[in-house]
Amino acid sequence: MSALRRRNERVDFTPSVEGTPRLGASHLDEQVSPIVVLGQYQPQRRSRSELTQRPAANGSRHALPAQTQTRRRMRWSTQEEECFIRAAHRYGLNWSTIMYYHGPNGITDNVLRNRTRVHLKDKARNIKFRLIRENRPLGIFESATGHL
Repeated sequence: MSALRRRNERVDFTPSVEGTPRLGASHLDEQVSPIVVLGQYQPQRRSRSELTQRPAANGSRHALPAQTQTRRRMRWSTQEEECFIRAAHRYGLNWSTIMYYHGPNGITDNVLRNRTRVHLKDKARNIKFRLIRENRPLGIFESATGHL
């Protein structure tokens, strides 16, 4: 092989039998990803379309459709809202700590098991806006995100 490479070629740094890197042609729609087999670098070629497809939720190799299902909106129950307000006053607006004590495997309880840290942040912002509309003191929710 010549020392000059064409535009569509790249050096594949896979050790050959002699231990020197070999030159390999590559197409623009392929990418080399490393896989280590018995301590030796082995390239695995995948097409660009395979790399951009998302795996299916059930673990099969088929790609998900372009449109994914959206979650249905779940209203906050009175119990969830009261638990969140008490936890915000106790732990501050630290979403991870609140989830640690009241989340799915909560230490205290698991009232907020169906919520994420993003849900808590959004709820704090909405409580702040509600308190502003009602001309009530913001208290702990003063530092929540969002401005009017």
